[in-house]
Amino acid sequence: MQAYSRGEIPDKLVNLVMLSSSSNAIYSMQQTTGILEKYTHAGEQVWEKVLNIPAQRNLFDQIAQYNKEFGLDNGRRIFMYVRAMDAREGGVALLLNMPVDRPLTIAWVSKYGNTIDLIEVEGITLDVHGFMEGFTVSPDGQWAYYLERDTGIIYQFKWPL
Repeated sequence: MQAYSRGEIPDKLVNLVMLSSSSNAIYSMQQTTGILEKYTHAGEQVWEKVLNIPAQRNLFDQIAQYNKEFGLDNGRRIFMYVRAMDAREGGVALLLNMPVDRPLTIAWVSKYGNTIDLIEVEGITLDVHGFMEGFTVSPDGQWAYYLERDTGIIYQFKWPL
């Protein structure tokens, strides 16, 4: 709590990692560094990519400011670049943690790690305190689903890729 009130990342969250796998890959997202890695199922690293999403450039400063001002009374925000991820055969979809004035945004990283497509979904506002929300793309690749954990609301929208 003291680290949050100072606008710092607590020690226990410095190495926070999110994992997702498909039939041919394992993806690891290092939350406080913004590093996305792809591995084979044998554990060999295929590539490493630093997410460099312009809208997230000052995200951690905004989270720190929020936690210093409101965090202890209104619930703290967690320092993380990605709220949820879904590995697919063609790559990985990352539900991005965005500044409060931005719409729900998903980064699609191709299986080769060479391209990132940003998908903005208008009409869905993420909860500022959101953590570990549900997100997935349907098996047929036609739809995506977002679960707002605190309210239990599931949103469905057309998957554009």
